[in-house]
Amino acid sequence: MFQTDQSTFAFEVINYETPQGGRSQEDKNLLLTYLQLVDKGNRWETIAPILHTWELHRFKGWLSDILLNRQSATILTISEPCIAIHLKDVSPNGQKFTFCFLLSYEAIPPWSDTSLDEPYPLFIECDRQAVLEAIGFLSNQLTQFPVR
Repeated sequence: MFQTDQSTFAFEVINYETPQGGRSQEDKNLLLTYLQLVDKGNRWETIAPILHTWELHRFKGWLSDILLNRQSATILTISEPCIAIHLKDVSPNGQKFTFCFLLSYEAIPPWSDTSLDEPYPLFIECDRQAVLEAIGFLSNQLTQFPVR
């Protein structure tokens, strides 16, 4: 999803955590997610329930707002407190973006030397095309896994 020569942050929804549905809105919409990280020469993959369906929608909208230079928050936080995404920098011409993915709990890679109270930062610099591709990817994920 986001990739540089040295770092990768990628995820893909596998299924709803409870495909038959749950009792609460949170349970019905929690997504079992494949997460892949590459950083500092290390690679890690995990599967965990770390996103809700509406967070995919918020993530897509947030990225769209950034591309359209709309007023938006500089941070997007996921309700399962595993991931926060900061927009750290935008180039003057609006063609390059630097994001910092703050990874906590189930999303902390095993090589991290930070404490559990301190998130692991993963910096990704990407261009406009990569953000557009991420928006398309999120749209496809939302089609497959709509809010229930």
